[in-house]
Amino acid sequence: MGTGRVVEPVQCWITTNHIQRRPRTWPRWQERPLLSVGESPVSTTNDGGAFAEISNGLLRVTVARNSIDMNQKMKKAEWFLVLCGICIFILGLAVNEYIVAALCFPGASLTELRQPLRWMLRVLSIVLMLWAFVTIGLRNRAIIQKLNLLVFSLLLIAPLCTELVLRVSFQFEGSPTRNPRLYADWYSDDDYWKLHHRWVGLWQPSPNSIHPLLGWSQVPITTNNPLGLQPMTQKRLARDGRKKIIFYGDSYVAGRAPPPDEIPQYMDGKIASADVLHAGVGGFGTGQSYLMFRETYQLVNRPFIIMGVLTHDLDRAVLSVRTGWKPRFVVDESGELALTGVPVPSNQEQLFTSAPLDLHSFVLCGMRTWIRRWGSQGYYPRRQEKAIVNAAILDQIQRITKTEKLELLYVVFYTYPALRNTQWGERFLKMQLDNRGIPYVDTKPILLEFCEKGERPIMDLYTEDGHHNAICNHLIGDAIIAHLNGLGYE
Repeated sequence: MGTGRVVEPVQCWITTNHIQRRPRTWPRWQERPLLSVGESPVSTTNDGGAFAEISNGLLRVTVARNSIDMNQKMKKAEWFLVLCGICIFILGLAVNEYIVAALCFPGASLTELRQPLRWMLRVLSIVLMLWAFVTIGLRNRAIIQKLNLLVFSLLLIAPLCTELVLRVSFQFEGSPTRNPRLYADWYSDDDYWKLHHRWVGLWQPSPNSIHPLLGWSQVPITTNNPLGLQPMTQKRLARDGRKKIIFYGDSYVAGRAPPPDEIPQYMDGKIASADVLHAGVGGFGTGQSYLMFRETYQLVNRPFIIMGVLTHDLDRAVLSVRTGWKPRFVVDESGELALTGVPVPSNQEQLFTSAPLDLHSFVLCGMRTWIRRWGSQGYYPRRQEKAIVNAAILDQIQRITKTEKLELLYVVFYTYPALRNTQWGERFLKMQLDNRGIPYVDTKPILLEFCEKGERPIMDLYTEDGHHNAICNHLIGDAIIAHLNGLGYE
C-alpha cells in the first residue's frame, strides 16, 4: 500500500478521515498509511467508517456510503471552480479598453479615453486572467475555494447593499446622494432633469406658460398672445409694411442685461430700416427654436431670419424634458424629422412626480457616470444621435428659407468655459454651416479679441450665472449689425 512495510493478513479499520483528506502537517511527498494495523475489527459501518481485510494476498475494503458521497461533493466543487475559472477568464478578456469604450462611451474613439483608464483596464484584465489560471490549477486547495467564495459573494451582495443604502438615503432632505449629476448627464439624459425636479424643484414653468407645441413660452399665454411672446414682439409681429428681422434662440439672445441692452433691442436701436424682434425663449433647444420659427415666419412679409444657437442647444435637441416637458424631434427610418412629445402635458407637477426613470440601478449608473467623467477627454453621450437630429433640423430650416426666399444668418453663442476649448457642438455646427454655405457670426473670436486687447478677463463679459452681460451683448450686437450693414440694412 505504499507504506514500505509488510501488512499481516489481519482485519484493519479505516476511518472516514483517512479516506477524505491528508492532514496539512504531512508533507506532500509522504504517503499516508492506508491501513491502521492493530485496530479492533468491527463488523458494522453504522458510525460512517469502513471495514477492510486482507485475504489470500488481496485487500478488501468496504467504505461507508457517506464517504463516497463526500468525495463526489468534492469533485463537484472542483468542477464548479473550473467553471468559475473559465468565467473569470472570459471576464478578463471582456474587461478591456475596447469593450468598456463600447459600453460606457458608445460612438467614441479610443483616443477619447484617458491613458490612466486604459492602463487600469489592461492591468485589471491581466490580473483576472491570471487569477482564472490559479483558480483552475489549484482548485483542490481550500484557500482558493474560500477566496473565490468571498469574491463572488462580494460581487453579488455589495452592489445590492449599496443600492439599498442609496435608495434609503434619498428619503432624507439634504443627503449628498440626492445629486442628479452623480447618476445622469445634464446635457443628454432625461433622468437628470426628472431627478432634478424631484430633489431640487427649480425651473418648472408656470401652468399659464406651458405651450402644447413649444413646451413653454416667454410670458404667460393668452387668447391674444397664443405663443406667449413678449408684448413688444407680439405687437410688431405683423404685416405693417416694415421690414422685420426675427431673432430666434434661447436665453443667450437676451443675456442677463436690462431690456435696452438685450441684443435684439440694442440692434433695434441701431438699425432704422427694419424692426428687430426678440423671439428667443430661455431653455430652448434647436428643435424648439425651429418650431418657433415655423410658427412665426409667415406672420410677416419675408422676414430676415437670425438663428442664435448656443453650442449646448444642440444637446438639448434629444431631450424630452428639461426645465419642463418639451417636444422632441427624432429621425425616422426614411430619414425625415418626426415630432414626438406633443401635445406637451399641462399637469407637469404631477408628471414630474410620477414619471418613471429610465435608469434601473443607481449603483450602475453612478459607476458609468464616474467612468465617463474621469476616464474620458471630451466625450459627449449620444453624440451621433444629436448630430443626426440637428443636421435634419438645419436641413428643414434651410429648405424653408430657400423656398420662401428668406435671408438666413446664424449666430454662434458660447458659455464661458466653451471660449477656452473647442467642444463637439462648435465643430459640428461650423462644419454644417460651412458645408451648406450658410453665413454665420462666430462670437468666440470677437469676445476673445476684445479681452486680449483690453487685457480683461473673460468673466468681465459674463454674469455669475454664466450668461452674457450688457458689455458682451453690445459686442455681439455690433458684429451682427456690421454683417447686416453689408447686406444693405442701415
